This record gives sequence, C-alpha cells and structure tokens, in this order.
Amino acid sequence: MPLTRPVVLVAAMLALSACAGGGGGGPGPTPPVVTPTPPPKPPAPPATPYASNCATTPNAVTCSGGSLGTGAFTIQQLQADQGGFAFDYISLDNRKTTRTDDDLYVLANTRGAGVIYRYYETPTTKIDGLGRIRVGANYGRDGVTGAQLPGDGTTLTLYDIANVLQGGLDYVQLGSLSSAGGTGAPSYFAMGQGFLQPTLPATGTAKFDGGARGSYVTGAGVVYSTASDITLTADFAKASVAGSASNFYVMDSTGAAFAPKDLNFSFSGAIETNRVYGPRFDGTATGTNATGTVSGAFYGERGGPPVEVGMGYKLTDTAGGVLAGVGGLKRNP
Repeated sequence: MPLTRPVVLVAAMLALSACAGGGGGGPGPTPPVVTPTPPPKPPAPPATPYASNCATTPNAVTCSGGSLGTGAFTIQQLQADQGGFAFDYISLDNRKTTRTDDDLYVLANTRGAGVIYRYYETPTTKIDGLGRIRVGANYGRDGVTGAQLPGDGTTLTLYDIANVLQGGLDYVQLGSLSSAGGTGAPSYFAMGQGFLQPTLPATGTAKFDGGARGSYVTGAGVVYSTASDITLTADFAKASVAGSASNFYVMDSTGAAFAPKDLNFSFSGAIETNRVYGPRFDGTATGTNATGTVSGAFYGERGGPPVEVGMGYKLTDTAGGVLAGVGGLKRNP
C-alpha cells in the first residue's frame, strides 16, 4: 500500500523543424494545463462537540453518574485494533458534571497476577488536522494516600467522529494510547458499555455508517495517521456482517495531509451471541495486497435494538506495512 502525492502532468511540446527554402514553422499547439486533484477533505468537526441526551440515552458512554471514590464508575468493554492493546477495561468518571474537561479515565489490566491501573484526566480539546480530538495526560497515584504522582509520559487521545448520522456517537467512544514519548504508532480502542448490551433481532438486516481513526506504518517504519469512512451491514438471520472502509485521508508527522493509495479494504465476519458481554463479531479483512482481521460489538440501550457498532481492524500488506485502527458506526434508519 504505497502512499503517493498528487502530481502535475505536463504535456511535452514537439519542436517543428524549419521548412525547406528557409521558411520557419509556426508555434505548436499550447499544451493543456492539468491541475492536480486535491485530496478529499475529512468531515469538518461540528461547531460544538456532540453531547448525548442522557434523558433518552441513559446508558450512553458519557452519561455515567460515577464520582471519584464512590466505586460507581462506568465499566467499558473494549474493541481493540488487533494490535495487542495492553488494557482490558476503561472506567469513565465524569465527576457528575456535563463537562468533558474534568473527566477521569482509568485504564485497567486485570489479566496479570495483579491489576495495573493508569489514570488520565482533564482532556484538552484541539483539532489535529483530521478532526476534533481530546488529549489527556497520564499521572500516577499513591496506593496509600491517593496523592497524584508524576506520569509515565503516555497520553490518552479521544476522537470525535463527525461523519456519523446525527453528528456523533452515544454508546461508542474511539480513542488511542500513545507510547511514552509519543514515538511510533499508538494503540487504538473503541469503548462501550460492557454489561448493558442490546438484543439482536432474529431476522432482518441493518446498515451502520460511521468513521474510523488509526494509522498506517510503512515497512520502513514511517508512521501516518489516518481517517476514513466505514460502513457495515448486519444480516441477523444469517448471523453475519459485511462492510468496508474507504475515503482514507492521511497525515504525516509534519501535519501535511494527502490522499493515500490503496488503503481501502472490505471485511466480513460472523456474529456471536453467546458472549458474556453481549453480541459481537469477528472476521477477516482484505485490501489491495493486504489481509487482516476485524472484531467488534453492537451497542445500545439494554434490551433495546442495536443502534451503534464499535470495531477494530488490523491489516498487513505485502511490503510489510501495517494498517490499524478503530471505527464507530451509527445505525442508518
């Protein structure tokens, strides 16, 4: 999946030789001027960040009533980018306010001999060239006094997806965790309620549309950030999903953005309903000279219809490049 920048094509002019008897030929035709096609622009973020209506979507990610020290955090399920995300739970404490700049995110790894926690707070809102993001800094915590300690240099980034229906997501939050110092590609995740899953119908189909954020790392180790559209159709009677990611927009480390070549991919998979955390799917992905895997889950109000999808993907191409990321999709009525 090589990346290419637009180029200007210039038509060559052929000089006319002088006619016999000393007569000179006239100038040749003027070559056409070809204007390079600019890369497609990612959707502009809305004037204000999307906010869930907690009266109608009480189980939305940001409608948690948790408060520091109460143990009432909202425990989230993760769909990772297939890249070995180091944590299996994220808890969101919104401090019982509607603001986002005072939120606390706690990442937990419960799979080892002891539970490992990381704390990230006070996400700062900014635009990164591909859309709106919120970035939170890491800090440590004294296990006895609870006092804050210096962080480990990692950052938590949350993505606001603007190109989904009705302007945003309620039940899925996309994000990434950087490595210390910010070198290399981050690990991506899509988070949603782990125990408040919707009920899938036994028949019919549903289409979900949304956006994805991720990265493409070349075989030489050059890292590009990516944004794209993503769509999925669920066939509940056949317990299957199929979809594609397209319209990729790429940004390099300098902030320069351009249209990539051949990052689009399609995917398909099987829905499993006998999971502890509700209905999810796993499958395979295929792009131009690239193959990989996808996984995801359906979200919504507990016992209600599925209205959103959170998913992760990872593909490797024949040149050693890796495309990875996560997507959030909303049901298209």
